[in-house]
Amino acid sequence: MAFCIGGSRMVIDSGARHEAKIKAKHLACPPLAGYNHLAVYLKWAYGKGLLSERLLKAEPRIETAVREGTDLREVIATGEYMNGKIRSTDFTKEGRIFTEDFYRFECHSGYPACVDNLALQYFRKNYYSREFADEAYLFVPYDEAYCKNLSKYIEEAWDKRDTTEEIVKRSKRRKLNRDELVLLVDRIRKCQGTEKQIDKMIEIVEKNVVDPEVSNYIFYEEITPEEAIDKALSYQPILL
Repeated sequence: MAFCIGGSRMVIDSGARHEAKIKAKHLACPPLAGYNHLAVYLKWAYGKGLLSERLLKAEPRIETAVREGTDLREVIATGEYMNGKIRSTDFTKEGRIFTEDFYRFECHSGYPACVDNLALQYFRKNYYSREFADEAYLFVPYDEAYCKNLSKYIEEAWDKRDTTEEIVKRSKRRKLNRDELVLLVDRIRKCQGTEKQIDKMIEIVEKNVVDPEVSNYIFYEEITPEEAIDKALSYQPILL
C-alpha cells in the first residue's frame, strides 16, 4: 500500500484508488476488497463516537450497517456523500486529530502499515507471492477475524495517543495542535513526570508557539491551561 493522498478537502484514504489497483493489475479479488480497511476504521470510529454529525446525517446507512451488520464497504463505495473516500471532516475534532496522525501512509507505524502487517501475518512467506502483485493486503479475507485483528491495531494506537512519550514523538514530526499543547501545560502544572520530562514538555511548548512569554503563562495559575495556550497562540510579533 504505497500511495499518499492529500488535497484541499483532506482526503485521508480513497477506496476507489485501492479498487483501481485491483482492476489495473487484474487481481483475483473482489472490487470491494479495496474498501476493507476503510470499513474497519470507520466502524471502529463509530463505536468510539468519533464520527461527525455531518457525516452521520449525510450518510445514515453507516449507522444501519454497523447496527445491523450489513456491508459497510458498500456504503463507503456507493454513498453519494462519501464517494468512496474517508476525509478528515468525517470525524469529530478528537477523531480528526487522531486520524490525521495515525492514518498516514508515510509512517511505518501508521494505520496503512498496520494493514500491510496484518497481511504479512496472515500469508507469512506467501505474502510475497507473484499472485498478489505486491498488494497482499487486498487478499486477506474480509471476515470477523480480519475486522477484530485490524481493530486491535487501532485500539492500541488510541490507548497511547495522549501519553507524554507519544506527544513528544509527535512534536518531532509536526507542530502540535492546541489540544496537545493544553494537555502538556496541564501535566507540567501537575508535575506529572520526572524533572527531565517536565523540562522537555516546557521546551516543546516553547518551540510550538512564537510568544516569548509562554513559559510565564504556563506557571501563572490565575489562568487555566486552555487560557494560557490561547493567549500564547494569539500572540502577534511586531514586525520591524
